[in-house]
Amino acid sequence: MNILRIAVAILFIWAIVSTALAVNYYFLYMQDESLISSIKAKVSTVSVNLLIKFDNGTKKWYNNTVVPLGSSLFNVTKKVANVNYTQYSFGIYVVGINGIMENKQQNKYWFWWYYSGNSWYMGPVAADKYIVSNNETLAWVYSPVNVTSWQPLVKP
Repeated sequence: MNILRIAVAILFIWAIVSTALAVNYYFLYMQDESLISSIKAKVSTVSVNLLIKFDNGTKKWYNNTVVPLGSSLFNVTKKVANVNYTQYSFGIYVVGINGIMENKQQNKYWFWWYYSGNSWYMGPVAADKYIVSNNETLAWVYSPVNVTSWQPLVKP
């Protein structure tokens, strides 16, 4: 009978200790899951600064715009503005932003720019082909063009 009581006591202590350890490991697991989710959210998104500059001098900044990793400039622009565009074989051509449409009679068009090394550079590809990077600064500028060179006359 004494051996039976000792065996039951050992089993009881074992059950309590193993339950306490299981609960402890469960809470540690939940903390890790929360941390992993937080890290995934940070790693799977990028933050971009976007300027939209109109021909009347109005500038509208959309700083720290968060988009999924792998997003294009076109995706960012659609997130913050109403965009009119045409799809071509080379990519998407933006013809209007927030109701301001290109004006062929006045030679005014939308151009996009990126900021690098303290200078602005005109975008080299269509907006949907340009994948944005974290903390990048970009701009859309509504500008008249030099009809000889087809270069915009206004920089951001």
